Amino acid sequence: MRIILFALTIIVLTAGYSINTIAQDAVLYVGATEECDSNPAGENSSLYLVNPQDATSSLIGPVGFNGLTSLAILGDGRLVGTANMDDGSRTAVLIEINPITGQGTLIGVIGNENNPGECGRVPGITYDPTTNTLYGVVRNCNFPGGPNFLGAINQNNGQLTIIGDIDSPGAGNGLAIRDDGTLFWAANGPGPARINTVDQTNAMITNSVVLSQDEALPNALAFHPASQQLYMTNREPVDPFSFPESTLDIINTTTGELTVVGQLPNCSNGLIFVPTPRNVPTLSQWGLMAMTLVLGIVGFIVIRRRQSIA
Repeated sequence: MRIILFALTIIVLTAGYSINTIAQDAVLYVGATEECDSNPAGENSSLYLVNPQDATSSLIGPVGFNGLTSLAILGDGRLVGTANMDDGSRTAVLIEINPITGQGTLIGVIGNENNPGECGRVPGITYDPTTNTLYGVVRNCNFPGGPNFLGAINQNNGQLTIIGDIDSPGAGNGLAIRDDGTLFWAANGPGPARINTVDQTNAMITNSVVLSQDEALPNALAFHPASQQLYMTNREPVDPFSFPESTLDIINTTTGELTVVGQLPNCSNGLIFVPTPRNVPTLSQWGLMAMTLVLGIVGFIVIRRRQSIA
């Protein structure tokens, strides 16, 4: 009988761990342009896979659109980005990106700076899974106010709805939302670069932290889904109109302290962590069935022995 129980225990352990459940890890994608001059809308863009531990990168492929400025992963699993049409115009578009090939497909036009009531540049986007909202910070808008506005972007056609005027000068860039729903926005100048928290309902800045690096130029933000550390692409200025050298940094959202992870491809901009499945051993359905069987046999043996003694 002991041999039978031992064999059944082995079956439980084998069956229980032969089928695994899915846990979440993440890979990091970065978008970069060929050159980052004074008109990034006119430069071809590519998608890269980046190691978040040391920033080493590998080219996935060209996107097929110019001036890729931001990336986001939607609730339905689509990898999307904002870019410009390849005619060099300030026509901002929402595109879906194939993470295997890097190829982009047009979802819809967000706006053109030459059209009244529209905006021609979207430096940052982020997706809020709680409200199923794709937020975007927009610039080059053909209406009063600005220069930075917070908007909601239709995930299926790119239509932009303005939420409010972000009351801050300078160039607004990265946008990222933390698990607790706090929206962060990066701003360059005038003066030192800052990380701000923004109210999603009215676009008002609720807190502002100065970054520790004097000449930091944050261009994209993304939270790691597990650690909730805030990463950014940072461009180091070489001359007033060219910022080719890019690094991957981690931001302390409380103090503004920057930790450099490593060197990115030149002119890096869009940044996003995409959850990926990995196998973790766990007790499977077969394991539960085997465990039930073992407990049943043990119970039967106990009852028979008590009956024999009686």
